[in-house]
Amino acid sequence: FRNGGQLDNAIEEVLSGDLAFEKFPPLEVVAYKGLHFSLSNRRLFVARVLATLGKLSEVNVRLLDFEDERVQDLKDGMSKWERSFTSENNGL
Repeated sequence: FRNGGQLDNAIEEVLSGDLAFEKFPPLEVVAYKGLHFSLSNRRLFVARVLATLGKLSEVNVRLLDFEDERVQDLKDGMSKWERSFTSENNGL
């Protein structure tokens, strides 16, 4: 994570009850070409692992327009969208 935490540690902390997934910020989601894509890939990974283990059934999301400043935020010459959109199968 951006704060230096490890994904495996976060999963273990949620599973042990030391951390509630609800304490994580909402997943940032963008509607694009009729589909929804996460800009929060690390949090999405943690949520998917927890859901697979039957420990999570819902997540909070923040739906952003494609033109939103957060989506188009440039870093190293790439927008947040370009840095986050790594799907080769439309997220399936």
